[in-house]
Amino acid sequence: MRHPTQAIGAIIGLVALLAGCGASTSDSPAATADSGRWVGSWATAPYGPYPAGPLTQPGVAPYTAQFPDHQADDQSFRMVVHPSLGGERVRACWSNAQGDRPLRLSSAYIGEVVAGPVVQEQTALSFHGEPTVTLPVGARVCSDAVGFQLSPGEDVAVSFHVPDPSGPMTWHAEAFAVNYVSPPGMGDVASDPSGAGFTQLERSWFFLSDLQVETDEGFAITAFGDSITDGAFSTPGLNHRYPDFLARRLQAAAVPAGVRNLGINSNTVTTVRDGGNAGPPGIQRFADDVLRAGTRSVFVLLGTNDLSAGVPADTVYTALVDLAAQAHAAGVCIVVSTILPRNDPPVPFGWDVATDEPERRALNALLMNSTAFDAVADVASAMANPLDPNQPFQPYFVEGLHPNSLGMQALADAIPLAALLPPPYGDCDRTPGR
Repeated sequence: MRHPTQAIGAIIGLVALLAGCGASTSDSPAATADSGRWVGSWATAPYGPYPAGPLTQPGVAPYTAQFPDHQADDQSFRMVVHPSLGGERVRACWSNAQGDRPLRLSSAYIGEVVAGPVVQEQTALSFHGEPTVTLPVGARVCSDAVGFQLSPGEDVAVSFHVPDPSGPMTWHAEAFAVNYVSPPGMGDVASDPSGAGFTQLERSWFFLSDLQVETDEGFAITAFGDSITDGAFSTPGLNHRYPDFLARRLQAAAVPAGVRNLGINSNTVTTVRDGGNAGPPGIQRFADDVLRAGTRSVFVLLGTNDLSAGVPADTVYTALVDLAAQAHAAGVCIVVSTILPRNDPPVPFGWDVATDEPERRALNALLMNSTAFDAVADVASAMANPLDPNQPFQPYFVEGLHPNSLGMQALADAIPLAALLPPPYGDCDRTPGR
């Protein structure tokens, strides 16, 4: 989870559980017009600016999108996402968190994916009834609600056009998905369902941050973590991240829950690595990334990069307890995972068995004996070698650190649901302040 050059991945005011799409007052043009509760069906953690990000190699085949001066200029984007909660009224949200100037979108659409960049007939998105919107610097903005049949597990594409030089681009570097971008200066091709103008492949999500559904019964669970949560080394387009398997598990149980994946490669919970290449540390991004958009509960798998960077177990534990305090103040339930066993070599990910393994065991002991969380998931044991609990079960792993598809499924199956689900599905019944 650490690239050769980097590891992979406060007290807040009360946050409304079912708030709109972000922290800025300009975040949601639709917020005052719609009376329903908006719940995240898909999400990603925006950071940057492009090309800053873990494991990123912009322009390397087959991902060939070109951005002169590291910015979009008269280009259209078709971002493919995998919703986890269905509904009939949806809205999409964009972030200009890393921008140094207002970001204008001249058009935006949503449509079900047929194959590649080809989509079925699209539905136009609007902003206060207008087809265009300008995102202020640092803001997140959501579209108006639109009638659209969103089906869980069926890929949809959000297409939009950036007509002017964008300046620094907010993005999520490693989507482990296949997305599409038009060449610079091509004009607005966002409305074309054939996707003929989307000739450049990209593995990242640009600007888009959320897809939400309006619901009376649904709620969202946020998966918060590093590259293991983000889905490192999973096959692009197959949606084999453990949050995807968790969403399928919930769907099979008829639980109306969306799963929002807020993992970032290289991410840490402490401030040991604070910067664009690893995203903001968990302790800093938790309020904005988790405590919004209908999040009812959060599952946290974070800390292994801190340990490999030399952060002591008790310091990592203290930071995780701080996340719990933030969650509980907002009425959000929190389940924290033990840290998975590792046997990856020191290069490139930086795990030193002699120094880091004792700290991993110490941190897991602190977690398992803690009462600061609504539950502690001993995922480490579920992913361990049955003959040696301090070694990973190799059939579950790519290289002794990142789970493969089989391991991602096992990890999702090991997450205890009761503490994450509100009644009548579980016992997550927190209210703000307790």
